[in-house]
Amino acid sequence: MNVSEVMDKSPLYVRESDFITKARQVLRDNRLRALPVIDDTDKISGVLTRDGVLRVTSNKSNVTVKGFTENIRLVNPEDKIEEAGEVLTESGVDLVPVAKSKSNRTLEGAVSIQRVLDSISENPLNPDIKVRDIMSEKVETVPHNEKVSKCWLKMLDTGLSGFPVTKNGRLIGIITKGDVIQAGHARFSQGKNNSGGSRDKTKITRLMSTPVTKATPETPVAEAVSLMKKNKIGRLPVIEDEEIIGIVDRFDVLKPYLG
Repeated sequence: MNVSEVMDKSPLYVRESDFITKARQVLRDNRLRALPVIDDTDKISGVLTRDGVLRVTSNKSNVTVKGFTENIRLVNPEDKIEEAGEVLTESGVDLVPVAKSKSNRTLEGAVSIQRVLDSISENPLNPDIKVRDIMSEKVETVPHNEKVSKCWLKMLDTGLSGFPVTKNGRLIGIITKGDVIQAGHARFSQGKNNSGGSRDKTKITRLMSTPVTKATPETPVAEAVSLMKKNKIGRLPVIEDEEIIGIVDRFDVLKPYLG
């Protein structure tokens, strides 16, 4: 299957000269994780991710997209979908712009990791490949009484896009960058009041998603993909004996399909 068969042929995008506030609004209103960025010659210059948006504080809202654009290897419409998958897993970015050709960086479309996963997961996968074989065993969690502002800074510090939320050692929810952006709290989390503390006192329990869709170490990877697709989520905590022992995301489950 070629990229042209699964790509979004009319993707939303931003220009390098656009204010980051506009890009943040586009991401938030459309629940996107990344956007293609084009320059003043209408050629692809890279992508803007939610990470880029989250680095912008309320007192830096007049900056433009250009300073937060990430370089990424592009794909073309005739490339195999597996190549797009490789670019996505190598870069850790949720979307790859599609250029008209290798010599022409005009934006023809975009393909997200979800579209790649939806397409490639139709291929048969060895049922012996289980979640335990691909999961990350080091799991960063946040306590239920954590403030959104502190959680957001942890997202920036670790580069992770979401955390399991725990109470008394038990999993009770998931908090993601998307939750923070959608609720409009991202721009305030580095703001300070006169006493030096954060202005935003909101707790993560107000924003987290519940109930939590989970996997076990013995869950087949193909089943984990189905759970993600069915519930429209990007990660699964891995639970054994009621304890969190790992986590898998879209990038983890895509890799076995790429060989």
